[in-house]
Amino acid sequence: MRRTTPRHRPRGAPWASLFFFVLLLLFLGITLYATTLIYHEVRTAVVMVGEKLHIPISPPDVSEVWGQAPEQPQTPPAAAIGGTAPTPVLPPTPNIGRVPQAQRVNILLLGVDRRPQETGPPRTDTLILLSIDMKTGDTSMLSLPRDLWVEIPPYRIHAKLNQAYAIGEARGYPGGGIALVKDTVSAFVGYPVHHYALVDFDGFRKLIDLIGGIEVCVPKTIHDERYPTDDYGVETLHIEAGCQHMDGDLALKYARTRHADSDYGRARRQQQVILAARDKIMQARMLPTLLVRAPQILRNLSGSLETDIPLDRLVTLARLATKISPESIRQAVIDSRYGEETYASNGAWILLPDMKKLYPLFDVLLAPQVHTQDVKGLRKLLENRPTQDLAIRAENARLLLLNGTRMPGEGEAYTRWLLQQGFFVGQFGEAAHTYAHTWLLIQNDRPKTREALIALYHIQPAYVRTGQNFLGDVDMALIVGNDAPKPK
Repeated sequence: MRRTTPRHRPRGAPWASLFFFVLLLLFLGITLYATTLIYHEVRTAVVMVGEKLHIPISPPDVSEVWGQAPEQPQTPPAAAIGGTAPTPVLPPTPNIGRVPQAQRVNILLLGVDRRPQETGPPRTDTLILLSIDMKTGDTSMLSLPRDLWVEIPPYRIHAKLNQAYAIGEARGYPGGGIALVKDTVSAFVGYPVHHYALVDFDGFRKLIDLIGGIEVCVPKTIHDERYPTDDYGVETLHIEAGCQHMDGDLALKYARTRHADSDYGRARRQQQVILAARDKIMQARMLPTLLVRAPQILRNLSGSLETDIPLDRLVTLARLATKISPESIRQAVIDSRYGEETYASNGAWILLPDMKKLYPLFDVLLAPQVHTQDVKGLRKLLENRPTQDLAIRAENARLLLLNGTRMPGEGEAYTRWLLQQGFFVGQFGEAAHTYAHTWLLIQNDRPKTREALIALYHIQPAYVRTGQNFLGDVDMALIVGNDAPKPK
């Protein structure tokens, strides 16, 4: 196999899906919470099928799954074609069983490209893994690109992530395409995927309009002369930089366009839209409105949403959503920093993941974590830390500690030891992956704290990463590896 790094990003299919599903999920949950008192009315607007909440979507025609024309990337250089498809070299499968998952729920949200004139399963072109701690409300959002090159279990084949749904439908995977996508993502990140929610374009437009639009601050002017239209044509899209009001149609266009930057830039705009909608929904005057309009809203979303999240869990999620601070939400996009952009042997554009770089990201976002102040034996240490170094105490850097050693369950012991040294460890937990070396991820640099941690744990320069902007309200994350001294 030969691989080359292309000079520019090829265009994909004209209808690239939007991952507005987090927004829709939160909105639906909040709506259900607001309508608890009129629950009997809500039940008339939805259908419970087994464990699924189903606002009906027509089932796909699986018989023509392989007859559907695949998306064609721009023709790559001849040297980039040939040989076998690239296969990522993955470390041993992580021991998912070592991580207690009772308090953390991971929800795979799927944005689908569904067109009335097409047959076969819809393309799951955009995916996000939403992880919520059901006790504390700690929330993470991880965007997974559609071109991510992954192993599809149990078939032991490699393909783009957005092909997993069609493969599962065509091969009769137990639970269908959705189940295979969930299992594929779970194997990739090393954490279980408990639920899914699937939505389409129409639901997004309706949702934004139903809440009266959103306020979005556009960081730079967008000018796209090839924005795709519903009838497979193109139009010019121009959005000036600055804060402005957007209705459903404009918000969809803002979140879908990618000619101005890339798929990764689009993913970041989509997360921006999600949070803008959350801010709008969280306004005090919105909940009474949702209460009155809940049955109408659910009817309007008919055909746009399917999820296996039980109704009672949606209500619990809605209660948590009212308490979550936007600043504490950890957000990340898997982009070219975490892999190599290249071509498969068939000419398809892919992102070949670098798992060594990705595992720290997965563990910070998805590992169940305990707030130190909630542990009786650690609370006093946290509040009355000894003053070993005045400079470190003055920086008051907030740390997250994850135990990535071969000895699970040591996270609390490492936390206790650091507290005794005067460090502020706000949260700790157990990583799903085992690390040979200790990592230090830095979002907000605190020089004295950084230098002290490097010295205490003998951290090699290769494992000190700055600019890690996915830590939420944490300044630094310390992932303790097998080379770390044992806590005293």
